[in-house]
Parts: sequence; C-alpha cells; structure tokens
Amino acid sequence: MTFHITGHWQDGASSASLPAQLTGNGELVTLAIQGQPSKTLSRDGVKVSPKLGQTPRYIQFAELTGQLETSAHEQLEQLLSQHKKTWSDYIHQLEHSLLMVLMATLVTLGLGVSYFLWGIPAAADLVADKLPESLLQEASDETLMILNKRYFSESQLEEAQQASFRDSIAKAAPNYDLNKLHIVDGGDMGANALALPDGTIVFTDQLIRLADGNEAQLLGVFGHELGHIAHKHSLRQILQNSAISLTIALIGGDTSALGDIVLTLPIVFSQLAFSRDFELEADRYGVQFLTDRGYDKQAFADMLTKLYNSHCTAATDADSNADTTADTDVEENACEDKDTWLKYLSTHPHLEARIQTVSNANH
Repeated sequence: MTFHITGHWQDGASSASLPAQLTGNGELVTLAIQGQPSKTLSRDGVKVSPKLGQTPRYIQFAELTGQLETSAHEQLEQLLSQHKKTWSDYIHQLEHSLLMVLMATLVTLGLGVSYFLWGIPAAADLVADKLPESLLQEASDETLMILNKRYFSESQLEEAQQASFRDSIAKAAPNYDLNKLHIVDGGDMGANALALPDGTIVFTDQLIRLADGNEAQLLGVFGHELGHIAHKHSLRQILQNSAISLTIALIGGDTSALGDIVLTLPIVFSQLAFSRDFELEADRYGVQFLTDRGYDKQAFADMLTKLYNSHCTAATDADSNADTTADTDVEENACEDKDTWLKYLSTHPHLEARIQTVSNANH
C-alpha cells in the first residue's frame, strides 16, 4: 500500500521548518525536503510519535538527524499498518478501546481501595513494631501533659478508694508498672479510661465511681485498655491516619505538612478515637483478661452498659440545658434518637455489637 505524507522538516540544528513529504511502498521510503536531494531510507528505521488527539505527530529516522512534523493522521495510519508495532502503538489502541478504559478504571479503583483498606493497615502494623521506645515515651509524656492541662484535674477520690483500686490492679496484673496508672478527675470527659503507647493507663474518678465498688467491672475496663496497648492500637491508628494524609498530600502535590507529623504526635494521641475493629479487639482482650483471673465476663458487659448510659445521659442533659423549651417527650427520646444516628457515624462500635462480642468471646 502506497502512502504519501506531507509536513515540515525540522533539522534540529536551526529554527528553519521546510516543506517536506514522505512517500513509500514496501521496505523503503523516500523523504523529499524542499531544496534538498531526495533521500531513500529503510522503513524499519522510521519511528512515529504516539497519537495525542489531533495534535501534530513527529516522524524520526534512524539514518537522519531531525524530524518530520505532520498532521496527516490518516496517512500515518497507513504507514503504521505496514510497520512493526511498538508498545506505544498498543497503548494507543488500548486508549481508544472503551472496554479497556473501563477495565483499567475498575482495576485502578480496586487497587486504590485495596491500598486504603489493606495496604495502609498492613504497613502501619509493620512500622508500629519498629518505632523506638524513646519516641513512644516522649509522645506519651507530652500527651499526658496536654490531657492534664486541657481536660483533667487532680483526683477527688478518697485516698483509701484510690489505694483499693491500685491494689486490685496490682493483684490482677502484677507485672504492670503502677507508676503508669493515673487516676484523675475527668471533668467534662466524664466516666472514661484511655491508654497511651508507652503503657500509661488513665482512669477518671467518674469511671471508678460508676463501677460502685465492683472490682470485676473495673478490671474489665483495665483489661480493655491493656488490649489497646498490647495490639499497639494508638500507634497503628495514628500511622494509618498519617499515611492517608501523606497519600492525599502527595496526590495533591502539597507536601508542606509532611514534616509536622512527628511533631504533632502528642496532640493527635490526645484526640485519638480508635476504629471499630480496634475497639472490638480490645473488648475481646478485656474479656480474656477477666476470665483468665476467674471473673465472669458479664461484669465487663455490665460496665459497657453503664458507660453507654452515663454518656448518653450526659449528652441528653447537655441538650436539655442548651434548649430549655424542648418538648418533654423529645427529651425523653433524645438518647434513643442519638443512638439511632450515632451508631452509624461513631468510630466506636454500637453497644449491641460490643455486648455481642463479649458474649461470643472465649466460645
């Protein structure tokens, strides 16, 4: 098949652009440049740039320096049909196949979802085991300082009650360093407990009062916090969040915040909310902690219910104070309404899921 391609020759040594034409049939091609003798060249030495819309394409020759610029796309296709296909040619064909574009889109989306759902968590698990203890200690100390400054105050519990609680922990977990156990007034945080990466565990006065002297219930919460420490949940969570932020920053081209991640670890730890899976994993650890010491796991389920009700009541009271004209029936159902919506939005598992996890543990 004979082809005839017109264009402009650029020799690469000057800005001159001379009219030229390329013809051929068989194994040889002829390049005719205005004002110059025609050149007969091997077709195998012809290289055509990939197609990009209707923009001009360039033909280069192994035996010449320079290139032929042309917009004769139909004639180029004739040349390429006789030419040995290259990877760029195959890619060009794929780009113009709707089915292949859809398949490539689905594969890309699948890889992206897999990266966020499995790749990042797996990498976070690996890195969490490699972080130096000195970094964890420093981050935990600064986190505790921030918590004490912003949220906590000195415990109001009687010394005897604090001593009794510490004795219970010492008996149940003799290897735990009691210097890392802190009892504080939780203020607006209310009944709560939290664990830091270095093994520090904080109990609020309100949580200890909520247990009303039930040792098993408090130990269930303590075991739950030990689960967060044992499984490095705080580290894994912050690493996952950081990896997501890094990925978005790299995709968006804004890397200005990358150097701030380590510096802000204490603040992030102090505001950390664990994922649902981490909470359920810690629940199972707490149940195992209790049953290994001869306690009934139902005590932990009862404590979870108490905690849920206490926070729900606090939220309802806050709404009541914010709107003193609220309808009584609405106030009575506020806890239920919040539960209906928040159980889908909260990072913590819904109470029903947690109770079910406790019930199924050790089965």
